[in-house]
Amino acid sequence: MTHVLQEVKKKVKTGMAVSKPLHENSEMFSCPICSETFKSPKILPCLHTFCEPCIHEFIISMGRKKDNKISEFACPICRTVVIPLNPEESIDKWTSKLQDNATIATMIALSTGDKTQECHACKRSNEKSDATFWCKICEEALCEKCNQMHSRMKLSYAHAVVKIEEYGQSTNGIDLNGISQHCHMHPSKQLEIICCGHKEPCCVLCLITKHIECKDFKSIADGFDENNDYEAIPEKLGKMKDASIKLLAEKEQHKADFIRSTETVEEEAAKIAEMMKCSIDNLFERFKKQLHIFRDEQNTNHNVRLRLLEQFVKSLEHWMSVTQVVKDEGSNTQLFVHVETMRSQMKASIEELRKKFHNENLITLNLKRSEIVEQLQTAEILATLEETKELLVDQTGDIFKLCKEFGVFTCYTFEELSLRKVNTFYLKGSDIGCGISIGDEYIVVGDRTREKKLHMLDKHTGTIIDSKVLSGKVKRLCYDFEFNQVFISCYAQTLFVATIHERTIKKPQKITFEEEYVGALFSHKQSILLVVNDAIKGLRQHLIPTA
Repeated sequence: MTHVLQEVKKKVKTGMAVSKPLHENSEMFSCPICSETFKSPKILPCLHTFCEPCIHEFIISMGRKKDNKISEFACPICRTVVIPLNPEESIDKWTSKLQDNATIATMIALSTGDKTQECHACKRSNEKSDATFWCKICEEALCEKCNQMHSRMKLSYAHAVVKIEEYGQSTNGIDLNGISQHCHMHPSKQLEIICCGHKEPCCVLCLITKHIECKDFKSIADGFDENNDYEAIPEKLGKMKDASIKLLAEKEQHKADFIRSTETVEEEAAKIAEMMKCSIDNLFERFKKQLHIFRDEQNTNHNVRLRLLEQFVKSLEHWMSVTQVVKDEGSNTQLFVHVETMRSQMKASIEELRKKFHNENLITLNLKRSEIVEQLQTAEILATLEETKELLVDQTGDIFKLCKEFGVFTCYTFEELSLRKVNTFYLKGSDIGCGISIGDEYIVVGDRTREKKLHMLDKHTGTIIDSKVLSGKVKRLCYDFEFNQVFISCYAQTLFVATIHERTIKKPQKITFEEEYVGALFSHKQSILLVVNDAIKGLRQHLIPTA
């Protein structure tokens, strides 16, 4: 996405937008792609606005990247998925059907001293007249005649209408028409229903097409009334922004510390090189190159995470301002649709943050000197880089917690988890059903053969160190590190415990339950828990004192 956006910026810088903004709030009038004043501004459902030529070139670039086999595109800023109104047509024509940001266009005209803004109502009828009024609800410029008709209509007589000069001084630049209240699959139908299973609004026709097999529905009005925390949304977004800014500051500090550590390593290496004089200069240059390559690689990793956080912060800032506007000036449906769209994108952003920060290591560099060789000409390295890695956990915990409060839930996926094979052991005549590691040196396994044994193995060689016979067929094992005890759950709903002493397993002893059905055994936060009947119970009351 970033690469495509950079290519688009290069192309649009050749004069696709108009001159620099004249209004004092230049950011409001500036296209995020070309950084120039908007030309034919188009607004997306996420309420980000772009020049028509800029967003057109962006869509074409995305299509070119995927051989034109796309049915949707993502906002270049927040990556909200946009489904075009004419997906069946060529992507060359998608931009023309995007919503015009009439608000921004009018503001630009007023800021440049153009008092002859066109009437939007007349323009739809292929007529041309100068607008003198602006309807804040319809987000349209109106001429004298259209304003009179507008004030007579039952649906619009109560709309807030101001003179267009006054509007240009007070508007926030957001065109609420960008949040469509109509179904994108059936444009003639309004969004009235929420499919609770898919968590998306739809029209009545969608019920008998896309959602025909769904069962849980409610009206948007009911959904809006049930979710009564819309007033707190700006505050929640603000908290998420603060948490993101805090994490961003931490990552910037990590980056700065890492750069300083590379500089320290480089200085130490330079001192060694100076002491070894000319005969080692070549080795020093090779080492410095190696260091810079490593630094650049790590710096790139830092920059990726920083950019993701910066983008998330900007998205939060955008959502805060947009949500306030939609809440103050939009309809309930628009606010609901906007919030649901925002939640969907926020979930995608949070999942992306988790993937980037999952199992990230804080790398600190120190210089590890190589052994001095007698013949310097045969030496190939000056020193090696010694990495000290400190696993950073729960980096985005505060952000995830706040997102959960906002109604955006995320979870780990199997793609983020991995297993690594270490070794394979073969015990002739055994039927190993379960096992558990009890330290750096040993493994305890359950043998389900006729003799029903518990074996202690050397973790590195697989050699059996000790064995004890059980009266039950082993099903699961759990190890209590505090008391050095192995708990053995068996298929006959019985439970045993065996104490581990150095390299031996003491005779397993049965734990008695009074008419209770013993089920699964597991550990949690250094506690041994057992499913007994319909409850989960701790085993501390059943522990046998260690010998």
